[in-house]
Amino acid sequence: MTLTQTRRSLMFASLLMAGAAGQSIDQVTISQAVATAERNYPSVRVSAEQVAAAAAGINLARTAYLPRLDGLGQLNRATRNNVFGLLLPQSVIPSISGPVLGTNDMTNVWGSAVGVLVSWEPFDFGLRKANIDVADASRGGGRRQASRARSSK
Repeated sequence: MTLTQTRRSLMFASLLMAGAAGQSIDQVTISQAVATAERNYPSVRVSAEQVAAAAAGINLARTAYLPRLDGLGQLNRATRNNVFGLLLPQSVIPSISGPVLGTNDMTNVWGSAVGVLVSWEPFDFGLRKANIDVADASRGGGRRQASRARSSK
């Protein structure tokens, strides 16, 4: 039995079951059937989501043109055995360090730090533009894949 004959047999069997169950069969136009197939066909849905993800990637690549603002606030408690003002690893405030103190003092000290860093790269020698072009090419590939998925049904 060929694939076409199998499909016809399954369609005929489903029509018989629907009629036997007392259900009415609704008339469906070709455009409605195509719209339903595009909505429910898994590869079309996957391709549409890949196109949407690529478009989001383009928007993300464009944010590289904006200035960056980093903020930091921390509060800590440590012993007095080393330089006061311990800073946790971060990129806003340079860490301080020094030699261990000669005494073994087990009392504690509170420390705090607050910092803000604004950075912006006005010149990148084409890096951001290249990243946008890569994301745009990815979106184009997703669109072609979605088109193939729609036509292969």
